[in-house]
Amino acid sequence: MMDLFRMEAETQVAVLNENILVLENNPNSPAELESLMRAAHSLKGAARIVGIDAAVQIAHVMEDCFVAAQLGTIALDSPEKIDIMLRAIDLLSRISQIHETEIENWFPAHLSEVESLKASILAIINQELDVTAISEPTATETNVTLEIEIPQDIALENHLILPADALEAEPAAVDPPQEILPILSEIESSEISTIEADLPMLALFSGGSRSSIDPVASKFTGTEKSSRSLLRYRLTN
Repeated sequence: MMDLFRMEAETQVAVLNENILVLENNPNSPAELESLMRAAHSLKGAARIVGIDAAVQIAHVMEDCFVAAQLGTIALDSPEKIDIMLRAIDLLSRISQIHETEIENWFPAHLSEVESLKASILAIINQELDVTAISEPTATETNVTLEIEIPQDIALENHLILPADALEAEPAAVDPPQEILPILSEIESSEISTIEADLPMLALFSGGSRSSIDPVASKFTGTEKSSRSLLRYRLTN
């Protein structure tokens, strides 16, 4: 008997799928609505013969829905309504593929799905369908901020601006070597960006030592502090 039901279900599911899609563009087509109603009616009868109550219930409300559409009481005229009917057709197809030994356990496990589809189809019939309740959830954009800790020596070398608490303590102010003072007096604050290129030369004037270059940084204040990362350039002997 189950083999006969599967054959009938396969035939009627194909009819349902073919005709329901036509309603998307022509929801009042008499020929398609007639075919849909008859297919649902046949499936209901076949399911009742083999005792598959879930299929009987779904096919029954589908038949009622198509009859209401034939009478002009309702119209299957929206993607949401068509989607509900397609889900019902898919459920009937899945039920027809269940092995006989699993039928008894299948219905209790899928009761909520069956009841949900029945309620949705009845809502179409009663013109109470809430589209917002069945619409697919939209993806929510989430802003993710990644915090990456950059070693200070790499940041300074590449002129990246670090938070104040990430910088080393400012060295104590000391008088720069006399050899560098004439050069500093010629540097305008608007030309701070060129200091990076001049540091190697400054190092030569001061003997190339780290201790000779560091005091230069402490002499810059105000707008010049925006270029502190350049002045904190470290030279090795």
